[in-house]
Amino acid sequence: MSDKQCDNLIDYFNGQLSEQEEAQFENHLASCESCREELAELRELTESLPYLSEPVEPDSGMKNRVLSSVFEDEEKEEGYDSVIPIEEKKEKEKPALSRTRKRNWAVWGLAAALAASLVGNAAFLNQWSGTSTTQPEEEVVIDNLRQELTLQNPEGGEAKGQASMVANDGESQLVIQAEQLAPLSGNEAYQVWLLEEGDPVRAGTFVTNEQGSGAVTYPMDELKDGNWDTLAITKEPGPDSETPQGEIVLAAEI
Repeated sequence: MSDKQCDNLIDYFNGQLSEQEEAQFENHLASCESCREELAELRELTESLPYLSEPVEPDSGMKNRVLSSVFEDEEKEEGYDSVIPIEEKKEKEKPALSRTRKRNWAVWGLAAALAASLVGNAAFLNQWSGTSTTQPEEEVVIDNLRQELTLQNPEGGEAKGQASMVANDGESQLVIQAEQLAPLSGNEAYQVWLLEEGDPVRAGTFVTNEQGSGAVTYPMDELKDGNWDTLAITKEPGPDSETPQGEIVLAAEI
């Protein structure tokens, strides 16, 4: 068995031999049972190792630290009191790889691969976090309740409602909500009116659901300025009445 060829086992496994050296080592494998067994162990150890990122070459400082730690452990096992510098270690003649020594190299190879994978993952996470975009802040919309009215049926029926004047950024909205209104048929609709001394101005149209509830929002900026004294809701034969034609079902003084 050639000691020199046995020393090429790790380089052969890592694909670091030239074509000529690789051919020579493969010839050596045919006659070296120990190298064949160790090569099979290395392949079995690494075939299921999950590489989650692109291979990253560790910096020279990391290599020296890992190698120094490996050499220190070996020297403690062999009974040495001091650590031989890496440079002097390289100059010494390489001994034949025993099974224990080969496994130390296999463990180091796995540790280096895992370290490279972790370095790659850390670089990816840093890049991802650096490219994340900041969502623009949402504009906060604040409504200001200016006035609130309770609508009642003039004849004391069950229908009831609420009217609110809401201002936002200089614009005013009239919000009407009503419930327990009589059902509609055909083209009938409920219309909202603002009155000034009995003169009505239409301020919205709505229809009810099966439970007799309905609502409408109307922009007050579309109305001319007026001194409104009454708000009323009537039941109309159609949605386009320009003046009230039906009876008043809900009303409130402003």
